[in-house]
Formats: sequence, C-alpha cells, structure tokens
Amino acid sequence: MRELKEKKFLFILVFALPVAAALILLVYYFTIAKQRTATSADFSSRSTTQSSIEKKNELISFTIASGMDYSDWSKQDFPYVEPLKVDNYPDLTEEEKGYFETHKVMLTRGRLACQNPRKIMDAMGLKKGDIVAEVGCGTGFFTFQLAKRVGKSGKVYALDTNSMAIKYVKVQKDRIRREMGVNFENIEFIQNETTDLLLPPGSIDIAFLCDIHLIARPSGPPEYYAAKEDRNPLKDKKLVYKIIKDENRELMENIRQTLKPGGKLVIIDENTEGPLKSNNLLSPGEVRKYLEEFGFEFLESPDVIAKQHFFLIMRKK
Repeated sequence: MRELKEKKFLFILVFALPVAAALILLVYYFTIAKQRTATSADFSSRSTTQSSIEKKNELISFTIASGMDYSDWSKQDFPYVEPLKVDNYPDLTEEEKGYFETHKVMLTRGRLACQNPRKIMDAMGLKKGDIVAEVGCGTGFFTFQLAKRVGKSGKVYALDTNSMAIKYVKVQKDRIRREMGVNFENIEFIQNETTDLLLPPGSIDIAFLCDIHLIARPSGPPEYYAAKEDRNPLKDKKLVYKIIKDENRELMENIRQTLKPGGKLVIIDENTEGPLKSNNLLSPGEVRKYLEEFGFEFLESPDVIAKQHFFLIMRKK
C-alpha cells in the first residue's frame, strides 16, 4: 500500500505537475499575448491618431470638443495647399520671412475642420459668376477656395491692409501655378485702407470677412482687451459696444455701398459664447445688432463651423 502511494506521488511529481505547469504557462502566454496585441493595436491606433492630429494641428481637438465632424476636412473645392517654406524664397526680406513663419498657423489642416471652406461657401450660397470681396485675405486660407467656386466668370478681390499678407498670397498663387498648373486669373489683389475697400459702388455680390477681429473688439489701445476684467473701467458693456460700433461705422458704410442691391455680408469671428477663451468683447448677438443698425438685415447663422467661432450672414437692405 505504501509502495502504491509512493508511485502515485512520483507520477504526480514527474508527469502531472509539469503538465499542469505547462498548461498554466500556455494560458498565461496566450492571455499576455492577447493583451499585448490589443495594447499594440491600441498604441498603434493612438499613435496614428496622435500623428494625424499633430499633422492637422491642435485645432482638430478643438473641433472634436465642439462636436464637429473632421472626417471630411479634405473634401474641398480646391486641394489643400501647404504653407510656404521661407527657405525656398531667398529674396524675401527678414520682415517678410518673420510674417510668413508666424502666420503659417493660419493654413493648417485643422483649420479646414474648424472652418470648412466648402461648408461655409455652401451655406452662404456662393456660386459661379459671383464677385466676392475677401476683406482681410491674410495668408489666403479662403482665397483659392473662393476663386475656385466662383470660376472664371466670377472674381475674388483679395484685400488686406498688410502688404506682407498680399505678398504671401501672391507668392502662394505663383507656387500653385508652377507646381499644380492652376492659374487663378480671377483673383485681384488690393492693399486697401482700414475703412475703404477701394472698390466701385454696387460692384460685389458678397463681402466676406473672416477673423479680422475688429468686428467684435476695439482696435486699441491695448487696455481695451481687458475690458472684461474688474480693474478696467471699460468693463462698461454699453461703452465697449459704442466704441466698437463707432470704429466700424465707416467700414460698414463702405461695405454696404460696395455691395449690389441684396448683396450679402458674411462674417466669421471668435465667439465669446464658445468653448474657448476669446479676445473679442461683443457677442454674436451684439455684432448682429449693430450691423442691423447700419442697414443690414439678418439672414441666418449656419451651424457648420466649430463653436469657437460665430457665423453671420447679413443682407443689404
């Protein structure tokens, strides 16, 4: 009997235990392998997403936070054009190089998601043959999209008070011609005055203003920007409203004069009621109010851009 027990013990020791250990190791191995595969896939997915987000700029995260769909950011009338690389243009002055570098953030893929040009142009009813004044063209984020939409029978006046902005878009236009074989002959550049578009009366269908900021904040002095803070006497909302309205009077009167009868004024700017901090001091409703006082009627505020900006479409009465 004792001998039988010893044999069973030896059997368990020699065979059963190693088999059980092997089974445990196999289960452990496959469990860990599965976890590693899942982790690897998750890491790969997150890495790809992170890389994509970095490529499209951090504005993508703002878009997601605002509930916008960024999956169709690339579906534009004209293909996305990368910012200029200053090293490719040795004839630029140091000041121009500085401007080109600091303003390339305005040409990110992320902005295509937050301010999708195709959706914006659809919402404002832009069509072939239209004549548009882009007031404050900046680095041309919208310029080529507008020009593509209105076609050869239409026209885009790319206006800016800054000569370096005009230079940037001209260089970009030439680059597009050389590298993409597209010559936008329907774009005319104008370095205009702050309050004067330098265009004939009744000559445009749409005045398009995006992120020129003076619409909803005073032009200066700098302490105006702190008007929301207790220490600043300009926290007086009525005073701030009056200052901004008075500063924009000449510009709005000129825009109204330049528009054809029934022409549209389209404004996109920072939203004080949005999810992100804004340097603007007037809400979209307050901007709408003073525009109505200048002879424009409200048409709509399309919900097609991220919430950190407002989108107003007004019409000349």
